[in-house]
Amino acid sequence: VSTVYIVRDGKVLLVWNKNVGSFIPTGGHIEENELPCESVVREAKEESGFDIEIIGDSEVGKEVISKTGAKRVFLPQNFMIGLDVIKPGHHHINLTYVGKITGGKELENSDEGDALKWFSLDELMSSEEIFENIKKEAKEAIRLMNKYLDNKK
Repeated sequence: VSTVYIVRDGKVLLVWNKNVGSFIPTGGHIEENELPCESVVREAKEESGFDIEIIGDSEVGKEVISKTGAKRVFLPQNFMIGLDVIKPGHHHINLTYVGKITGGKELENSDEGDALKWFSLDELMSSEEIFENIKKEAKEAIRLMNKYLDNKK
């Protein structure tokens, strides 16, 4: 699976997930022949209505051809890899990214009818509806976005 913390103006967008009873980042299962970085762009659009771009290194998209003709394309770097133990024998490897909005229009609810909500850092830390690991990751996503924007100045 892959997830993305969408950050704008120092706030992070999370979606209510009724299955786990918490606000979590947008994301989901990676489809066949889809890269994780493509998956989060698709999932963000489906769940939030926003077009996003994964923030990252300026080398993203660069292609290098070896002497043998093999091609390497630099992909956006995820900021975390986690193991989600759904239940015994059912695990997800979760690649997590940070994204910025490039277009689209925010949906009132996600594609599954769940609530979308923007959280400031203070709201994140004080919410009882967000798991502690999500709070920590969202805080890091806000920090990474601020660093990214500072470097763009």
